[in-house]
Amino acid sequence: HLPCIHPAHLRTGPRRDSDIKLDIVSSGELMFRKAKLKWVRAPPLEEGANPLKQKQEMLAQQEAEAARQQQEIESKREELEAERKKADEAAKAEKEEIEKLRD
Repeated sequence: HLPCIHPAHLRTGPRRDSDIKLDIVSSGELMFRKAKLKWVRAPPLEEGANPLKQKQEMLAQQEAEAARQQQEIESKREELEAERKKADEAAKAEKEEIEKLRD
């Protein structure tokens, strides 16, 4: 199922020949001209839908996204820490080499 946007004309209304179709990609995001579109708020409730359940699902998705971002930050921090350690060791070795050459 593809969501559709019908550009409205002032007198005749939406035209079928100029419809824009959006692809649905991972986690319910929409794709429009190579740009991912994220929901700013929950879509309108469907008939017979449980608003509490939808809110819980939305919160679970937000928590999962926050956890994923936190994991990315943590892995980047660990990577930078490892690079810093290597740079410190290289600087220390270079300093020792310079001291040996001075003696």
